[in-house]
Amino acid sequence: MMVHDIRYFDYVAPRIYQAATIRYLVKGDSLDTDEITIPGFAVFSVRKDDSGRVKCYRAETFLEPSAVFQRIVEKSNRQQRRFGVGIYIHIG
Repeated sequence: MMVHDIRYFDYVAPRIYQAATIRYLVKGDSLDTDEITIPGFAVFSVRKDDSGRVKCYRAETFLEPSAVFQRIVEKSNRQQRRFGVGIYIHIG
C-alpha cells in the first residue's frame, strides 16, 4: 500500500512544486504498527499547448526509499531462510 499526503503545492511559472508525505506498507505489514513514512518532493514543468490548455511536459520526483527497500529485504530474507536462500540489495 502507498498513500501520498500532499503537504503543499506552489506554482512559480513555469513549474509546480509539490511536497508530500508518503506512507508505505509492505505486504504482510500491520496497518497499526508497521507503517513506513518518508518525505517526497516533485517538480512539474508545465506549458500551454496550441489550444491554451496547461500541460505537464516533465515531472521529476525526489525521495529516499531505502527504509521501504530495507523492509522488503528483511521480509524476503525471513521468508527465504526457510528455503535456504536470501536476497540482498545494496543502496548507495
